Amino acid sequence: MPPGRNDSCPCGSGRKYKRCCWAKDRASSTLRLAPEEGEAAGPMGAAVAPSPDAAWEVDLVPLPIVLGDDAAARPVALFVVGGGLVLYLETISSSAAEPAAVAELLAEAIRTTSERVGATPPRLLVRHAAVAAALRGAALPGAPQVAAAPLRDLDRAAAGLIAHLAGTPSDRPLGLSQAETWKGWGLGGAVVADLFRAAAAFHRAKPWRFLENEDVLRFAAPSGTVWTVCVMGAGGEQFGLVLYADPRDFQRLTRVSEPKKGLHAMRSAVLALTFDRREDLPPRMRKEILAAGWEVAAPDAYSSLVVLNTPGGGVTAAQGADLVVALRAVPGFVEHFRSELQGRSGRQLRWRDPDTGADLTLPRSAARANLPPRPEVLTAAGPSGPGAAPEAALEVHDPDDLERRSKPLLEAFEAALAESGLAVRTVQRHTAKAALLLGYLADYESIPLSAMTEYDFRVFLHDWCLRKVVASETEMRSIPGSLKRFFAFVAERERVVFPWAGEILADRAKYEARLQNVPGRFFFDPSVRDWQAEVTLDLSDRELLPDGHMAGGGVWGETMGAVEWGLHRELQRRWLVWRDEVIATGVVEPSDVRKELLKRQRSWESRPHKGSRGATPVAAIRRERERSR
Repeated sequence: MPPGRNDSCPCGSGRKYKRCCWAKDRASSTLRLAPEEGEAAGPMGAAVAPSPDAAWEVDLVPLPIVLGDDAAARPVALFVVGGGLVLYLETISSSAAEPAAVAELLAEAIRTTSERVGATPPRLLVRHAAVAAALRGAALPGAPQVAAAPLRDLDRAAAGLIAHLAGTPSDRPLGLSQAETWKGWGLGGAVVADLFRAAAAFHRAKPWRFLENEDVLRFAAPSGTVWTVCVMGAGGEQFGLVLYADPRDFQRLTRVSEPKKGLHAMRSAVLALTFDRREDLPPRMRKEILAAGWEVAAPDAYSSLVVLNTPGGGVTAAQGADLVVALRAVPGFVEHFRSELQGRSGRQLRWRDPDTGADLTLPRSAARANLPPRPEVLTAAGPSGPGAAPEAALEVHDPDDLERRSKPLLEAFEAALAESGLAVRTVQRHTAKAALLLGYLADYESIPLSAMTEYDFRVFLHDWCLRKVVASETEMRSIPGSLKRFFAFVAERERVVFPWAGEILADRAKYEARLQNVPGRFFFDPSVRDWQAEVTLDLSDRELLPDGHMAGGGVWGETMGAVEWGLHRELQRRWLVWRDEVIATGVVEPSDVRKELLKRQRSWESRPHKGSRGATPVAAIRRERERSR
């Protein structure tokens, strides 16, 4: 039943309800609390019982609070709502996760509510189909129909309660569940110890080195449940393993513009095991892990669990077992197909783990099929030599001025080709290809040739010139040869060297394949986006692209306003400069380089920016987006 005015407040403050949240709940709730026995009905004469034909909604909602000193506590709110009234509200500590156990708690609340209000529900709505099935077999007053359906009134009441507990409107999804300790999940010490061993081995194997976040696996567990599995860690920030009951939830997550809103897009069960630093865990959990002696791979690899949209906010025994199996089987899959994953075969990969019996499948990826192997070490991406000016990329340049400044270089290149005895048309062809590159750098990247990076040249050669230049196939095939001559001339005359250009130009097979597969359609056509994705993934593997997420949440948009575009352009340029600085210190392993770069990006995003009138880049972008709504 709802807490009485003299009961302890459900917010966990330790004060009586009437001295804490009673008045605020009454004033702010979008749903009314049914009057207690002996309590006045209110100025409008609110009835104790809901309308006889109103369906009752009932559920356990996870709460973001701590209950006393109970290490096993996982607080939930037990709601019964009907006809615009909160008929029953109780805060309890529950480890119920099995649908039958959740249904038993709900059934008892329904019986208590029915006795108190003197009415029976004509229909009962619950969130989960498995709980509905279990409730149909329970002895319920009035023998109501039971169905699984959205709980709109209950969710409004629960959202109001959680916002009050948080002290502010919260972005927390109603189905999000966490526990202060592993004991709070009710899995048992032996199961948790097994999970920690599997998680430690998973962390040591580092499967994220070979699987991108978008490389989701189909995981058929020995239990018979099929999950979609995502390995986190390729981005270098959050490491772990996520199980999605519905593959569409992962697709929804990839489409949201704000990461915080991604959790709200989830519709089915999600289990996320992440690796965190010891100091970031709740104090109770730290003591629990130390006392139990559970295996941990590293100081920043302590296992913690978050679940979404499960009955009662819990984890069933079968789900816990599936999580352990996934942690063991995924590294085996990666090791079995290591050469294919590193070599980007792009074909579908399927493997049955002989130890666990799990079946894992990685669907075919057309975009990845043509990618080169991931680099094991990174090298500098900027220009070198006495004439190189990598920092010039951070300056603001007028495109017309850049083109004027490049004319003497083009004229000198043309004169040198003519002096070598080449035919006039051949000289003109080579010069035109050099002018094409210089025009791209001036008009699209706004940088001088002396600041060109590997990023710029790969985008130019494998994407831009193939889509934008209208010429015969013979002319297009001659571009790499012409640029090889031009770079040799620049190295001698300008003393600017592009160390990575030779390897890129020598890979004629890649250039020819890109040329042959250019989709002659609009930019927004899916075939064009897929074709471009090959270049984007390759740049990402080489850590030539900044992170798509922002400090404090949010993402850099696909469609940007003028302010955001300018800031992202600056971030891209700074990222490339930072990258070479990090590599110069001897850090060359891709994941290690990315960790260092992410620190710099987050710092830059969070500091006042002189070009944004003192606002941080994140704040300036937020302001622009709000104005454009």
